[in-house]
Amino acid sequence: MSNSNLVLDDTKKESWAELVRLGMTNSISGLSEMVGQEITITSLESRVIEVKDIAEMFGGPETPAAAIYLSVSGVASGHMIIIYSPQTAFDLIDMLLGEPPGTTTELGEMEESVLGEMGNIVGSFFLSTMSDTTSLDLRVSTPSVMMDMAGAVLDAMTAEIMLEADEALVMETTFGTKDMQINGKFLALPSPDLQFALLENWSN
Repeated sequence: MSNSNLVLDDTKKESWAELVRLGMTNSISGLSEMVGQEITITSLESRVIEVKDIAEMFGGPETPAAAIYLSVSGVASGHMIIIYSPQTAFDLIDMLLGEPPGTTTELGEMEESVLGEMGNIVGSFFLSTMSDTTSLDLRVSTPSVMMDMAGAVLDAMTAEIMLEADEALVMETTFGTKDMQINGKFLALPSPDLQFALLENWSN
């Protein structure tokens, strides 16, 4: 049965936020393994917003943004995107490479590769959490790294989502080592069918 334009009540929104929060927590654990040092979450807040307003969260469609995009396939489709300001992305690359803050000043091939690997780890751990807790078959694509205006980064993805849903859950995350903190936003945008399946199969 299709659940197009599925509207979640408050209880289901809370359940979905809790499931995404669990996935993000495990993703940061995976990131710790990647860099070989402890990375902890210091803040993890969720909110539901209108899909059409997502770009405004980043200062508007003309604001520069660095993004890591992954698509989800399996029992149903979806999207994941991690967005940082360009400077925050540079700080993140320095943290992942163990370089002093301020070392990275542009997004070249190596820097894109580092962000892509970070996205791969976060996406894989996130979906593994979803699969393990719901017993659903979910797969993640190879990450795409983009540096562009927020509107250009988000338009193609949100246009597809808006055909199926009006709202999206955004996780605002602050994490880091004892020496550096990184603030970014994680968007989990499953199709209504996938969101319905995840919630139906998850028992918290």
